Amino acid sequence: MINNLFKTTKTHKIFGTAGAGKTTFLIGEMEKLLKKGVKAEEICFVSFTKKAIEEITERMKTKFPNEKVFKYFKTLHALCLSFSPNKNLIVSKDLMKIATEMGMEVSTFQSAEDGAGSKQGDKIMTIESLSRLRMVSLKQQWVDCNFPDCPFYLVQEWQKNLEDYKEKYKKVDFTDLLLSYNNGPLIGVKYFIIDEAQDLSPLQWKVINDMSSQAKKVFLAGDDDQAIYNWAGADVNYILNIKSDEETILDKTYRLPLQVYNVSRGVLSNIKNRQAKEKIPENDNGKVIKVPEFEFIDFDKDQEYMILVRNRFQTKDIERQLQEKGLIYNLLGKSSTNNKESRAILLWENFRKTGSISSSDYQLVQNYSSFLRSYRKDEVPKNMLKSWFEVLNLIPEKTINYFRTLLENGYRFNDTPKIRISTIHQSKGGECDNVILFTDMSKNTHDSLNSDDEHRVWFVAVSRAKKNLFIIREKGNRYYNKF
Repeated sequence: MINNLFKTTKTHKIFGTAGAGKTTFLIGEMEKLLKKGVKAEEICFVSFTKKAIEEITERMKTKFPNEKVFKYFKTLHALCLSFSPNKNLIVSKDLMKIATEMGMEVSTFQSAEDGAGSKQGDKIMTIESLSRLRMVSLKQQWVDCNFPDCPFYLVQEWQKNLEDYKEKYKKVDFTDLLLSYNNGPLIGVKYFIIDEAQDLSPLQWKVINDMSSQAKKVFLAGDDDQAIYNWAGADVNYILNIKSDEETILDKTYRLPLQVYNVSRGVLSNIKNRQAKEKIPENDNGKVIKVPEFEFIDFDKDQEYMILVRNRFQTKDIERQLQEKGLIYNLLGKSSTNNKESRAILLWENFRKTGSISSSDYQLVQNYSSFLRSYRKDEVPKNMLKSWFEVLNLIPEKTINYFRTLLENGYRFNDTPKIRISTIHQSKGGECDNVILFTDMSKNTHDSLNSDDEHRVWFVAVSRAKKNLFIIREKGNRYYNKF
């Protein structure tokens, strides 16, 4: 399959190590094309996430305000969706419904940090999905996954029920969009730029090959060291082994200070199958600090922190400790003060000052106060206008203590959190001055400890740090031991 790609199209491979300015390089290549008279609609830019597409499009519009049409700047799924006659997409609740009817237990989220989720249903769904993304038979994928608790007949049953459901409700999933793409080359598109190419599955490579078959040139940019989506069908061998007419290696990191760089190279030394691309950085304004316990971290209110864990379940204890310290944080994209309890507090305090509140807002406040249940908003007696922690007695005590400590520390509920808690997978593409890394992991993850895939995950983790990397000492017997 790899050898059959881009036979009639020139290719330029760009390998960029973490923090090497790959995005800046790609923007530079597009600038050269536009200055030569190439139109924006003659360029197709494909990246892995919608956020990445939005950022690159905005940067290009800023540089070239007269270019109004960046119509082919999309994720690959969005690109295929634009050509699909059926835009009725399967969503998570559809999958949950099918699984429930089968009596199949599944997780409520897809576990990027564990690959296939731990429940039997998660694994069965993974087998079916991967068989299509990798373009292999269902039986072959079942053998490759080797999940002892997933008999093949159940995988077949899931596949049949899924297909029957899609047929009955005339729905398609994201993989169907790729499989059904039959528009051939994108007419009028002369240049294709594929970002994060290490994250593409064999099926995605096939679609890109079809779309670009009449293009003048294809740019394939990525970092095989950050190929951490094998669990979702990505195959790093494509970016490593695909033929190229030109190759650029961006080997200088502008992000990592020397001490962090040295730790990251130690991780990379364990990866057997990789493209070398590193140069010792000149930046020495950072440190690697090994810390025995997370509680010893002294958070600076003016600094930003990224707390990274390998598995999602580890975030609960971190949350508890941050709340005890009275710190605002962002967990998996949501602020710790962005909830109904904090809104009720703000509404009550404003009501105390102004006497004004809408009926719906007063109802929310009532939900957290047994004292107010007997009063309409215009009947609240003056002796009841006390501080929120006295009146809103139905807010859990733990939450009250957290909010009171937070306010005593000088924070406000609408402050932007400077502490972010994330799994390593979700941090990919991000960076932060201070990275706090937990090395413990689940049993499922530990079983793959010495694989290239696992070493790549930990390279992504350490290479988020722009200044300081804090490594928290392990608590158990299952942890990453290459630092």
